[in-house]
This record gives sequence, structure tokens and C-alpha cells, in this order.
Amino acid sequence: MVFFATFIQIAVGASPEPDFVAMYQDFFKDLKGKQYQKVWGALALGSRKSIAKEIADAALSMGKITTEAQVYDMLERNESNFRTAFFDGRIAEWEKVSFWTELNTAKLSLKSSTRERAILTIMLKNDPKDFQIIREEGRWKVNFFDDLSR
Repeated sequence: MVFFATFIQIAVGASPEPDFVAMYQDFFKDLKGKQYQKVWGALALGSRKSIAKEIADAALSMGKITTEAQVYDMLERNESNFRTAFFDGRIAEWEKVSFWTELNTAKLSLKSSTRERAILTIMLKNDPKDFQIIREEGRWKVNFFDDLSR
């Protein structure tokens, strides 16, 4: 019976659904473990752009003129450890307000999934918040920072 089910799955081209909860948990582990190249590669384009916009806006508020495109390029190349500094700073901020602890102990559950998008619900301070995992360039990528800013 198991052989038949496996054969049918292969024959119709169906693939098992990824474990989206584990994907997000691994993302948080990589972030905590300072695996920033891996973290950056796991981020959806929306999250990458959200980070670049946040940094560009902060620079502008301090009187420094830089564009999102310039910041994005610096993050992409990790110029002068720019990406590393961003993630180290973000984790330090989160630790000050206990968000990091809460994030790492939060309950995650799959709300819905399609071929191109999955929605995960993370319980933050007993308040459910939805986060997306998006298929981009043939890979599943987390949209954490873009979704967090909404």
C-alpha cells in the first residue's frame, strides 16, 4: 500500500508540502547563530527591500543622504560588514525588549499554503501575527522583516 501511494505521488508529480514551521524555526536559529549570509539568502525580496528602506530612512533622518538602492547594494555585498552590523544591531534591540526571547519561544502554526505562498501564524504576546513564506526563484523564502513592519 505504501509503495502504491509513493508511486502515485511520483506519477502525478506531486511533492510533499515543505515543513514551513521548521523552515521558520531554522531561520531563527540561523539568525541567532549569526549565520547572516544564510539568513540573507533565505529572505524574500520584500524583506530585503524593507530592511534597505528602514536603513535609508534612518540615515536620512540623521541628515545623511543615501538611497534605498545604495543601501540594498551594500547589504547584498555585506560591504564593510554592513549586513552583519544590521543583524547584530537588530538582535541587540530585540534582546533589550525581550522580543528575541518571545520570538524564539513563540508558537508557530501553518495557517494556509498554496503553490507560491504559505502563511504562518506566530503568537506574539498572545497576539497572533501572520508571516509569509513566498516561492521566489524556485525556492521558498521567508518574508519576516517585511511582514513584521506591517
